[in-house]
Amino acid sequence: FRSGDAATNNTVVFIDEIGLTVDEPLGLLPDIITFIYEDGISSPFGGGGGWGGSTTDFANQENPRGGEAAIKATYAGGWGGAAQFGAWGNTPLSTAGMTHIAFSIYGEDITDGANIQLNLIPTEGGTASSVQVSMKADGWVDFEVPLSELGSPASIFELQFQDTDWAGTIFIDHIGLK
Repeated sequence: FRSGDAATNNTVVFIDEIGLTVDEPLGLLPDIITFIYEDGISSPFGGGGGWGGSTTDFANQENPRGGEAAIKATYAGGWGGAAQFGAWGNTPLSTAGMTHIAFSIYGEDITDGANIQLNLIPTEGGTASSVQVSMKADGWVDFEVPLSELGSPASIFELQFQDTDWAGTIFIDHIGLK
């Protein structure tokens, strides 16, 4: 873009010779202040195996969104869970000053239009709050879920990515709070 043109909201604004404006996405990662996962699981969390026949590879290098690794989550269907993080034995992660949980998902053809359910448990033994997001095939989608949609928790003890009765593989990367 030309000097003086603006780059905002992960978009470059191009102005051609006749004055036509075209917005082009930069493909930048969302700004995250506190990471839960970026090439590996961040403290205070540990990764847990899935349930319902689902499996998780927390260090997969086939298709990272950014960096060198992403989570490869293979779901067997039946509302199983694959990617699961917990502060088991540690103090939960504070959400003070944060407004959103952000993450990126790459789906395959079979997951196009399917939903993934994000479950957030604020404290040990606490009740989960959930939201569902819709995936698309063959492309990374960045999500920013307001913490208010998850009950405005003061902390995160456990975070789960659960299928909504579909089977297939997705990649999850760049998870954190902003």
